[in-house]
Amino acid sequence: HEYFKQKLTMGQELFEMTPGDDILKRDVAVSHELVGDSARYLGDHKLARESYQRQHEMMLELLDASPQDTRRVRDIGISLTKLGEVHQQLGEIQEAVQYFAKAAGMLKRLVDADPQNIQSQLELFIAYDNLGFVESNRAKHKEAADWYRKGLEILMPLQEKGQLIGQFAHAVADMNQKILECEELFKSKEGS
Repeated sequence: HEYFKQKLTMGQELFEMTPGDDILKRDVAVSHELVGDSARYLGDHKLARESYQRQHEMMLELLDASPQDTRRVRDIGISLTKLGEVHQQLGEIQEAVQYFAKAAGMLKRLVDADPQNIQSQLELFIAYDNLGFVESNRAKHKEAADWYRKGLEILMPLQEKGQLIGQFAHAVADMNQKILECEELFKSKEGS
């Protein structure tokens, strides 16, 4: 944690000397993300939220300067996801849903721009999975199942091509199970 804080401080000092350097600005933003990640790991979710918020603000500035840069669009999708995750951990569920939905929108732009990019597809799947998880925890099982189905729509073609490996190898079965559970919970809630 201290290492990332020191890296951030050094990056900020360098950036102050060369404020127009977008590469250095992105590096400082990523350092904010790393401080946020380590703070979350240590259980300091408020510091994580602050770090992710600063990361997001810097990434937005970079995107505003170059709105067609797909790496910057991806950076925004990631920063929104991190903000959603930390808000979820803080129990700020409505904010988490909003950030996850915005992340899905940004990541969908990437998939639409390059439908063959597997990384973008999997990141969009994760955004949909996050939305499904949050909605399921809010007992909005129909909405959760809808998000899980969207995720499944991404996964199925990848599975058919044998492109789901590692942590995603069993994702289709997991999504089907989540959808089934949400549908059963929705039906039982509807029947009571």
